[in-house]
Amino acid sequence: MAQILADRLLEYFGSISRVFSASGFAQARAMGEWPEVIEILAACREAMLAAASEEVREQPVLANWSSLTTYLQISMSSLTSEQFRALFLDCRNRLISDDMIWNGTLTTTHFNVRDIIVRSIDICAAAVIVAHNHPSGDATPSRADIIATRMLSQALSTVDVNLHDHVIVCRGQSYSLKGNGLM
Repeated sequence: MAQILADRLLEYFGSISRVFSASGFAQARAMGEWPEVIEILAACREAMLAAASEEVREQPVLANWSSLTTYLQISMSSLTSEQFRALFLDCRNRLISDDMIWNGTLTTTHFNVRDIIVRSIDICAAAVIVAHNHPSGDATPSRADIIATRMLSQALSTVDVNLHDHVIVCRGQSYSLKGNGLM
């Protein structure tokens, strides 16, 4: 029975990562008469997220970039609306806090620079990595993404906080603005 379910999920979604990053609605559509499987998949996804979060928190984030992108993929790639998050780091680049800053729409999200600065100061963050998802499946940054990132970087620098990167996440891919020379 387990093999039949696994085959059905893999056939429907194409890969195991897509199975776990799919929304509950999409999983329900794939499973039909086996709704209990959706609960099992949700529990597995939560366990994967907890493991990925723990791995990100154990080492300096910049030295463990693949763990960070895995964590962001698990936590954000299946969202159906854009979400903007800020990961606040200490002076050793260890994660202090991962804050959801704004929930947006299908195609847009906003953030308030002031909120990120205030939070950075409140928790004594030395650096920030921001991330948001693109539910469209295309991780390419928009012109607005690039401009907003540059504005945020300049504003944070005035209070001696470094913006390390802005990562855009969608199913199966991540895009680093810093890694692509856009900040």
